[in-house]
Amino acid sequence: MVHSTTTIIPATSLPVILVVLIVAGWGCGGQRSAAHVDDNLDIRLPDTRQDIQTWHCGKHDSDDVTATLKDDGTLIVSGTGDMQDYRLVDENSTFFAPWSNDNACIDSVLNAIPEDPVPEEALFCACTAASVIIEDGVTSIGTRAFRGCTRLESVTIPASVKFIGEDAFEYCTRLTSITVAEDNPHYYSVDGVLFRKQMLSSRMVSALTRYPPGRQGAYTIPDWVPFIENGAFAGCTGLISVTIPNDVILIGERAFAGCTGLTAVTIPGSVAQIGKSAFSRCYGLTSLTIHNGVGRIGESAFNACTSLVSVTISSGVTSIDEKAFRGCINLESVTIPTSVEFIGDDAFEYCPRLASIDVSSNNPQFSSVDGVLFSKDRKCLIRYPEGKQNTMYTIPNTVTVIGESAFKDCRNLTSVAIPGSVIFIYGWAFSGCTNLTTVTIPDRITEISEFTFSGCANVTSISIPSSVNIIKDRAFNGAHRLASITSLNLTPPKIFGEAFGHAPSGVCLYVPENSIGAYRAAYGWKKFECIKNPASAPRGE
Repeated sequence: MVHSTTTIIPATSLPVILVVLIVAGWGCGGQRSAAHVDDNLDIRLPDTRQDIQTWHCGKHDSDDVTATLKDDGTLIVSGTGDMQDYRLVDENSTFFAPWSNDNACIDSVLNAIPEDPVPEEALFCACTAASVIIEDGVTSIGTRAFRGCTRLESVTIPASVKFIGEDAFEYCTRLTSITVAEDNPHYYSVDGVLFRKQMLSSRMVSALTRYPPGRQGAYTIPDWVPFIENGAFAGCTGLISVTIPNDVILIGERAFAGCTGLTAVTIPGSVAQIGKSAFSRCYGLTSLTIHNGVGRIGESAFNACTSLVSVTISSGVTSIDEKAFRGCINLESVTIPTSVEFIGDDAFEYCPRLASIDVSSNNPQFSSVDGVLFSKDRKCLIRYPEGKQNTMYTIPNTVTVIGESAFKDCRNLTSVAIPGSVIFIYGWAFSGCTNLTTVTIPDRITEISEFTFSGCANVTSISIPSSVNIIKDRAFNGAHRLASITSLNLTPPKIFGEAFGHAPSGVCLYVPENSIGAYRAAYGWKKFECIKNPASAPRGE
């Protein structure tokens, strides 16, 4: 019976051993001589690298997983079981992986710029790993496990790994290769790109899980991939072009978020849904084509694509979710097709150059007049484009409802005529209209919603009809030039919070003569030192 022998050779003995091997029948060129060496002798060179630090990183008590950082920058994860997940604890704190966590460094970053938001990638100060090797026996890679390891260049994944958590390699800006063992039944890699195997309608298909963030240039997604997973290309700033084949049916959340080098994207008609924030912060994106067949544009899908100038949405799209094109500061025009049934709140917020929202005349839900977006029956004014150059606008008398944020940040407007047909104005409707000078509320309005005229810094006079009985928090907040308020209700309208927050101290309130005492005693009204009858108001107020 032949027995295999494993021999670990001390580093100091290497010169002697090499001589022995040559004498025993091995030439320097690797040619074997007539002399015999045991075929079952397994000679392994010793690992001369020094351990810098070791952490326990098992998910449960039963998971015996450790991570050891070597002095050459290799992080070796070994043992048996699942790795810990490192996820957001709450909106103010994150549970960092220990090899990425340097509290002193984090504190120095926060203290340096206490009033500014800190980019998340700036918090990863201590991850010095240049390569990660997951050894066989480890069954999962935790969520955000190597997130922010900006020196990381390569990752090796064994056959035992069954699950890889989201954002495991996010912000790994030098990572160019992910290699998976060929016998892994759950994942595989092609040219350093990570894919996941999954079942779809009783057949095995592939999902593109992670494109290495450090790669540069163009990439064509293989035509056998139906799914682009959440965060698959997120933060790939060197990606300048991507070809999405007709086989793709889903683009996941944040799939291409932060791909600042992308300049053009074509979404094929096979895609049923563009996920939440899928292309957010693609600052270089100038051209966007959405082909016929795409069903849903997710929340914030193209948020802050600051170079986009125009968007034509092909027929087939049924839903444009909230904030879909928010912050597209150079967007000038949008065309909405017949198929669109839903447009979410703030879909076109913070688009200061948007001058026109055009709707197909055959759309059964929406319409547009002179570039202004309405419901089909024109009873609801949904959105007045921020970039329209008009200084005055008269709302059509078909309108009964002014939608949330309908005129928000329309800084060119100095005057808006609201017809008597309007019975309700949603919150934020005129917020940020900094050049409005007067506000007259129609006499069918009973409630003024929160933040309705907030930030209208140049408003000098406000007229509130007798029908209004409720004014909500910050409805007129920030009217810094306000000189007069007229309220005609005999009973002081109920005020919530700081409805007139930051109003100048000299504002004069004009109310019915018999109600002066009531206003002087009422919450929110009694702060005005000047309370008079309208008959005593100077002409023009």
